[in-house]
Amino acid sequence: MEWIGDMAIPLLSGFLFFAAIRKRVNTFESFTLGAKEGLQSAVEILPSVLCLMTAVGVFRATGGVTLLCRLLTPLIDGLHIPEEILPLILLRPFSGSGSLSYFQNILVQYGPDSPEGFLASVLQSSGETVFYVTAIYSGAVSQKKIPFVIPCALFGNLVGVIAAVYITKNFFDF
Repeated sequence: MEWIGDMAIPLLSGFLFFAAIRKRVNTFESFTLGAKEGLQSAVEILPSVLCLMTAVGVFRATGGVTLLCRLLTPLIDGLHIPEEILPLILLRPFSGSGSLSYFQNILVQYGPDSPEGFLASVLQSSGETVFYVTAIYSGAVSQKKIPFVIPCALFGNLVGVIAAVYITKNFFDF
């Protein structure tokens, strides 16, 4: 099985190369054109990504996550969500790497089979980094007016959190 995983990309690349030759496609020209378009897209979205990364860094460094957690503690106590999970819930829409780092800390501290580790695992896969994805996609298509995208995406994340907590508590006896 490991051999299949190791060979998947080379085999797929070879297949595509020979299929392009069979259809008489100039593979080098197509590759360089695709690379050029990818580079242009990266340059177009770079300002949005830098702004977002800076905002997330400032929010974390100034203690915004800690303050927000303190304010939301009564709410999560009522929902029976472990207090240790709240920063993960708050970071996930903003920063994939930040939430992944916090997720790893939960697994190291409590273990993957603990209620906290299990819930964190389900939560980590139940949502998306809303602001990052919005910045990337809106920047890629040069769309500046996105009034409903972020509220709808945040609502989707909230539904994912509620579903993750419900499923973890009711189906796995945590």
